[in-house]
Amino acid sequence: MALAVLEKSEEFVSRTSRLLQKATAETLADLKTFERQAAMAQTAGSLSRTPNSVLAAQAGSAELLHKMAIKQLSQSSYQMQMGGSAGGNAVAMLNRGEFQRIMQMLHEVVSKAGWSAAAEQISDSPLQTARH
Repeated sequence: MALAVLEKSEEFVSRTSRLLQKATAETLADLKTFERQAAMAQTAGSLSRTPNSVLAAQAGSAELLHKMAIKQLSQSSYQMQMGGSAGGNAVAMLNRGEFQRIMQMLHEVVSKAGWSAAAEQISDSPLQTARH
């Protein structure tokens, strides 16, 4: 699922960015990189390590992510809705930088795990996107 989320998030970021929509084919890759780096810089101060005691206290109620939906609310505001395998749900309101930070963190975990797109072919993507 993580690979499908990452694949769809790249498309979603491109489709919802005014800057990227105006880009030429020659500048698109550079602008994507610029926008991602700006998001990482914008959100860097918000990161902190969760103490092990907090993680341990919540371990019993942890669920695997089963489905995810992302909805654009405005040019820079998004709603991420996540559903767990045991029926739990969570909703997060994010700005564009926060969304890109989460996707970057997921990308880093996928890279460390050594997963490849060929290993996880999903015909029905678990990531649904809507634009409002």
